[in-house]
Amino acid sequence: MDDVVSVAANYYSSFAIKSDGGLWAWGENGSGYLGNGKIGSIMNEDGHTDIEHSTLPEKIMDDVVYITAGYSGCAAIKTDGSLWIWGDNGDFVQAAGIENADSSKPAKVMNGVTAVEISNGCVFVLKPDGGLWVWGKHSYNYLGYDINAPTKVMDNVAYICPDLAVKKDGSLWAMGGRPNEKGLSKIMDGMILN
Repeated sequence: MDDVVSVAANYYSSFAIKSDGGLWAWGENGSGYLGNGKIGSIMNEDGHTDIEHSTLPEKIMDDVVYITAGYSGCAAIKTDGSLWIWGDNGDFVQAAGIENADSSKPAKVMNGVTAVEISNGCVFVLKPDGGLWVWGKHSYNYLGYDINAPTKVMDNVAYICPDLAVKKDGSLWAMGGRPNEKGLSKIMDGMILN
């Protein structure tokens, strides 16, 4: 396709944001990864069951400025700062406190988001005030426990990437991730912020 300004991919699906803000997706859709409202298995021409998939890009939503794709779900930030998620219902949509939501379609979680990352069943969100919010299934011990609703875990954060946060004072923090380690761990000081 043409006019692409940003891309993301997970193990199953690919995503592209075009210059007009349109979000397009293609790939496997077994747990609603694409966000197109479809989910599950389909019957192929030989009578065998296949995972539903899309080999051609299809438009999912408009006004998107950022997309991230994790192992089992995706998140997008729209131009108005709203955060939308979809994918594995157990890890993302219900954990965000949205009951009875269709996890195969984007669901609005919160407003006022400046950054979002997904890693191994966890959603990490940065708000304009520097608050770091987290939720999801922490199967890899990132915070040591499951968080069933968006929960603020740190203040004064300037930057996030999967499993890491840089605070405004230049300190680098990790979200656990090592055996027998729980919670947030300070790794080092002296990070240079631009």
